[in-house]
Amino acid sequence: MLILMVYSRDVSFNYSRFVSDKNDQLLADGHSEKAFDHAYGKKIYDEWQTYMNDEMPVIPTLFRSNITPVNNRVKGLNANYGTDVNAWANVTVTSATPDVE
Repeated sequence: MLILMVYSRDVSFNYSRFVSDKNDQLLADGHSEKAFDHAYGKKIYDEWQTYMNDEMPVIPTLFRSNITPVNNRVKGLNANYGTDVNAWANVTVTSATPDVE
């Protein structure tokens, strides 16, 4: 479970080195057999999420976001073009000149 690999007390990927007894308990409760009950597991991870939000032990410094401007004359371009090897076969243009507003 990724949360345990990143936020547990003694794991190497806990780069923030954030540790607390409450964090340990919430992670242990969320990874227990009792957490196989969906309602209980959700309750624990909701509590953990609120706790982490309140404590703010990690501030993300990188969030990848792509903005791809596309002219209105381009049709069939999928924003997830990297997932389909034939994506470019579906791309067309409606005129030889750019659509300028």
